[in-house]
Amino acid sequence: MRSMFSPGILRLVSLVLLAGCAATPPIHPHRHRSTATVTLTNTAVLPTPHVSIPAFATIVWRNGGTTPIQIEVQKAVCNECDTVLGFLPDPLGARSVVLAPQGVATLCFHDEGEFAFVARGAGTEQRGVIHVGAHP
Repeated sequence: MRSMFSPGILRLVSLVLLAGCAATPPIHPHRHRSTATVTLTNTAVLPTPHVSIPAFATIVWRNGGTTPIQIEVQKAVCNECDTVLGFLPDPLGARSVVLAPQGVATLCFHDEGEFAFVARGAGTEQRGVIHVGAHP
């Protein structure tokens, strides 16, 4: 049985398929397997203003208050992970979009260290620190 495609066309299709495979972006060498939730109310940071997570973990920030807030995290954090939601790079670290009540944003942390944060709303300010330890 004879193919309806010429050998040249078959070679071209094979090269295109191989080139597509070679152009696939590499998978990141790390995975974000740990997540912690920080809830910011009008008067408190829950469960505590000092949160401990392992390296390569993601924090889910939730506005549990009644007014919009914006969160600033100091120092270098990862703004390029696919787990980042609602945060933009800032000269001092990262800054969230304005979160409406019950709104959420996420930010991942790769490097060990302490990352101070502040959440500001209408007449409120909540402060805390994210303690990032060794990767498990």
